[in-house]
Amino acid sequence: MKTMMLSLVFALFGTMLFANPITIQDALKTNKVKVKMQSNGNGVSEGMITAEIQNVTMGPLQVKLPIGTKLICSDDERQNLILVEEPILVLAANTKKSLSLKGMCIQSSNMSPGDKITYSFGDVLKGDIVACAQYINDKKIFSSCGQQAIWAFSDNHDVGWIAPENEIEKGLRQFVADKKGLQNPWYTTHHEGGNNQLSRDFNRMEPPADYYSMEAAEIKGDFDWKQTGTKRLTFAIYDAEGRVVRKFFENKEMGKGEHTFGFFYKTTRVMRGRYFARMTAGTEVIAERDFTF
Repeated sequence: MKTMMLSLVFALFGTMLFANPITIQDALKTNKVKVKMQSNGNGVSEGMITAEIQNVTMGPLQVKLPIGTKLICSDDERQNLILVEEPILVLAANTKKSLSLKGMCIQSSNMSPGDKITYSFGDVLKGDIVACAQYINDKKIFSSCGQQAIWAFSDNHDVGWIAPENEIEKGLRQFVADKKGLQNPWYTTHHEGGNNQLSRDFNRMEPPADYYSMEAAEIKGDFDWKQTGTKRLTFAIYDAEGRVVRKFFENKEMGKGEHTFGFFYKTTRVMRGRYFARMTAGTEVIAERDFTF
């Protein structure tokens, strides 16, 4: 009977312990754990950080790594990260575990995390960037699209830079636009990226690029307009000074009604800035949309 009672007490204690995991921040402040953490050279989809967490107490611990936690780089020229998942570790007394962490960069002008660079846990960030991290985790968008969504908050990147490849990623882009109080852009800008850890097509077997290339490689969109009669139309892209930088068609006859022209434009030789897609009939502007890259 006594043995049974002790078993029940220990079971109850264990249940209470693991019902309330300690955060990594509190575990570090109270010296319950030791941490070794560094970048591992992986791409953004695989988890760019490896952490070894050691329980240095005489009892078991359940440690939570809160989503939105800032991962601080020891190298000021490389990017800090935000944790976009929320793993929970169960550690027996005086044991340690290693795990790969999915984080996304929050300083787009800095170098990517690289390999064997020391990181440390910071506080949990606040605001819409954490809501974005939660959305990424919920939908499992551990990709360059997720990275661009994070940069839309950390670095105020254009929402049009988020380049979705499926319906789930399109949902993320709409989420970001809503959070920022903006209309979801009618266009998408794809950047070169280069062979960088944050690029969708990162190849670790090839020499990596330290920086994610922000040079616009292409822009695509669906240009909609409506006209009341038959007209001869010209569609072109203009710079902020009104100069034509790319003409797609000229004096093309089209009838009245609603129309959509899907266009794709390579932009590697064009300066970054604000541009205008314009449908004209002679000197008359039928429709105009602006965009940036």
